[in-house]
Amino acid sequence: MAGGYEARAVTANISTTGTYFEAPAADLHEGMALHIALTVPPADGISPYTTEISAAGEVVRVVRLPKNKSGKPGTSLRAGIAVRFSRSLQYQFPA
Repeated sequence: MAGGYEARAVTANISTTGTYFEAPAADLHEGMALHIALTVPPADGISPYTTEISAAGEVVRVVRLPKNKSGKPGTSLRAGIAVRFSRSLQYQFPA
């Protein structure tokens, strides 16, 4: 990805208006535009297929996460990122 940042992240929360995910700490900041691509696994009662979702959004919050599970603050290698989607989610279902 030329001139960009790409990382694997764990989505903790998602809605039609935004998402919160944890990712390796990087030079992400409030106001930054992002393109997000999500792979949603099959789930009972929702979809029997893996679904690809893409979205454009803006970072609205970056929280540096503690290094360990004790919750003590410190230098973190991960961050929690809240993103507000700037346009509707795009879904791609298998053919």
